[in-house]
Amino acid sequence: MLCTNTMETLIQHAIQNENNQPILSLTYKKIEDRKHSILSELKLLSLRKKLKEYRHVDELQEFQVGRFIRWINLSTKTFVNGGFIVRIDIQNQGTVITCKNTVSAFYTLKVDECIIFQKITQQEHVLLAAMEHLS
Repeated sequence: MLCTNTMETLIQHAIQNENNQPILSLTYKKIEDRKHSILSELKLLSLRKKLKEYRHVDELQEFQVGRFIRWINLSTKTFVNGGFIVRIDIQNQGTVITCKNTVSAFYTLKVDECIIFQKITQQEHVLLAAMEHLS
């Protein structure tokens, strides 16, 4: 169990990290409800376990280099185990993300053609837990 001072320090660092701003308006319930809605609509509820530690992201500012993502290709309904974002390019035909997986293979995906889920970080978990505690 974390002591109160350690928890307060973790929360302060998490709040001060500007990359965590999008998570401040969420709760675990909102994250799970959104995932359920998407997977239900696509008739892919079997993927819920694989996306347990992930949240749906669709805003450009939510994508961060170095973060691990998984996605569903909308045209084929294929689930991709994912990779770490190494580059985000805004092009005339849309936003393209380049990822590197755990065996160093590179993938590119067009954001408009996929449903993307980003792994929830430790800092995001701290913020979500704090928000749950406060509500």
